Amino acid sequence: MRGRRTAVAGLVAVGALLAGLAAGYGVRGLDDPNTGCRVLDVIDGDTVRVRRCGVAEVVRLLCVDAPEKGQAGFEAAKAQVEQLLAAGAVDLQGEREDGLLKRDVYGRLLAYVWADGVLVNVELVRAGHSPYYVKYGKGRHPGAFLNAAADAR
Repeated sequence: MRGRRTAVAGLVAVGALLAGLAAGYGVRGLDDPNTGCRVLDVIDGDTVRVRRCGVAEVVRLLCVDAPEKGQAGFEAAKAQVEQLLAAGAVDLQGEREDGLLKRDVYGRLLAYVWADGVLVNVELVRAGHSPYYVKYGKGRHPGAFLNAAADAR
């Protein structure tokens, strides 16, 4: 009985620690719908489909504008995204500090896509498959995008 109480107390302490870290230091909570999403398929160089909270969602990558189907560079951009997302698990990050993702007029989630600690949006720019697209603002990672654009040149 004593061992069981100690184990429960330990679990409660770990839970409290995780909750404190999540609240105080910006660590995402265990129930964050934007972490651990599964890649279902790559639509093109700036659009992917993921499973988020059990629902298939289309995600439009922020701050990039890759070539559309039929345009020069389409296949290369799509292949780059497929390669970067090959592991299948991604985290999504929006512009908002509270972690909520916005949708565009087509209902797509607007997000930065992280795969294995790599910001896929930035890597598209670095590889020369997209300009740093600032039509809707410079975004949360302007330094990374500017460095990637310089590398692409």
